[in-house]
Amino acid sequence: MGTLILIILTALSSVIFYIWDTYKHRKLLIKANSQNHWNDRIIIEEKNENIKEEYPALYRVTKGFLKSNIRFNSKEILKNTKPINGNAKGDLQAEFSKIVKNKDEEAYQVMAWYMYACFQIDLLNTNKLEAVNDEANRIKKGNLEDFENKDVFCFI
Repeated sequence: MGTLILIILTALSSVIFYIWDTYKHRKLLIKANSQNHWNDRIIIEEKNENIKEEYPALYRVTKGFLKSNIRFNSKEILKNTKPINGNAKGDLQAEFSKIVKNKDEEAYQVMAWYMYACFQIDLLNTNKLEAVNDEANRIKKGNLEDFENKDVFCFI
């Protein structure tokens, strides 16, 4: 009987430590990914200037993030962002579809960077760590054929 209790306690503690460790690792990966995303601003800023004429709506919303010194994973960013509505949202969706259709790699990288910034901000609102992590991985892979136009638009 004592052996059975020992086995049950060992199994239970193993499961608890596994879940806790997995959570910590995912949180660490999100933090590292956020840091890399923040550091990519210099590269994306140059690419954003190159797409200014062809994709003006994407250029405008991305430029707001690029010029900001507020980190996307800080609570302060929530005060400075809001959803895009109306004509601007329609223009942005049309440009996203055009980017995917034309397979414009440079514009796609800017779009992915912008969308990931929005997902980081959305993470602050919802605290859905896994949903954002899965979406970020899908965007980072950069498969243009698998792109889905989601309703996550924000700007500074």
